[in-house]
Amino acid sequence: MGLGGNIGKSYAYQVATEHFDYYVLEISSFQLDDVYDFKPDIAIGVGGYASAPLLYAATRMKVPTLIQEQNGFAGVTNKMLGKKVGCICVAY
Repeated sequence: MGLGGNIGKSYAYQVATEHFDYYVLEISSFQLDDVYDFKPDIAIGVGGYASAPLLYAATRMKVPTLIQEQNGFAGVTNKMLGKKVGCICVAY
C-alpha cells in the first residue's frame, strides 16, 4: 500500500516508479476551509486525486460542479465523481 499526499512520498512519484494495489492519500481539513468560506458559484475539476476532496465538498454544499476529462478513458477520480457532479465534459 502506498501512502501519499501530505504524508509519505509524492503520489505521482509512486505511480511512476512503484506499483501498489492500493494508495492511501491524506489531505488536511484546512484545505477544504476555503470552499466553505469563499462560497464559489461553480467548482470545476480536471481530474487527479487533488481535485477529488474539493469537488466532493462542493457537491455536499450544493455548489454546481463540472468535471472535464481530457483522455479517452476516464481516470479513477473522474469515475468516482461522475455520478455526483452536475456535468461531465470530454475532449473528444
